[in-house]
Amino acid sequence: MLGNWLKTTVLMAGIMALFGAVGSMLGGSQGMFIALLIGGGMNLWAYWFSDKMVLRMYNAHEVDETSAPQLYNLVRELAGRAGIPMPRVYLIDRGAAERLRHRAQPGERGGRGHHRHPAAAHGPELRGVMRTNWRT
Repeated sequence: MLGNWLKTTVLMAGIMALFGAVGSMLGGSQGMFIALLIGGGMNLWAYWFSDKMVLRMYNAHEVDETSAPQLYNLVRELAGRAGIPMPRVYLIDRGAAERLRHRAQPGERGGRGHHRHPAAAHGPELRGVMRTNWRT
């Protein structure tokens, strides 16, 4: 977990340094200040809203226990075993491999399951992919 946090921090710091250097070259200290404000705003936006942007991009829809009971119960079981709060569960109706991704903030996690066909939204393959991503 620390590895991902560190990579994200280094990437965001690199973006800020790049913005600061370009701003300094273009506008001196005032240009650097403005560029750092823009870079900081972009980093904050990307950190807090990138998950929502990806969900919209793939037309994902949130599911509950009544609309996808097998997937929802699987996510509930794995979340309990991993000791994390129950995430929101989204389905992306695309022909992609089953996988799961959760958000960076523990209180706002959202599991995303992909399925090729409604009958493929359960079973050992999906369970294995989700377990790998949650390391349970």
